[in-house]
Amino acid sequence: MHGRPLAPAATRRAIIRQYDVCGMIGQHAMAGVTDGNLAHTQSSRAIDAYTLNGEPIGEIAQFALQCGALGLPMIFLGGDDAAVIEEEGADRLLFLVHGGYIGGNCSFVQG
Repeated sequence: MHGRPLAPAATRRAIIRQYDVCGMIGQHAMAGVTDGNLAHTQSSRAIDAYTLNGEPIGEIAQFALQCGALGLPMIFLGGDDAAVIEEEGADRLLFLVHGGYIGGNCSFVQG
């Protein structure tokens, strides 16, 4: 669930809690990932990196943490192949389904 303008956080949380799992589509790697298509974290003009316990995290990890706080596991991630590299250190099984750049896009499944 996403769009502009964003609904208030309390409204989004109430809606999100109605789901059992979460997924991301069209995601990119965080700032600093080599060969990342559109790699950035929030604002590439103002943010070099976010860290958690000394490790860099990007928007993928931030979203997964937010969903985890609501009790929702992240079961799907679709985006560029550099996003797979970003998430390889996570405690998840990753499958690269399609790699390469077609119009700046490619996709993979995280399971």
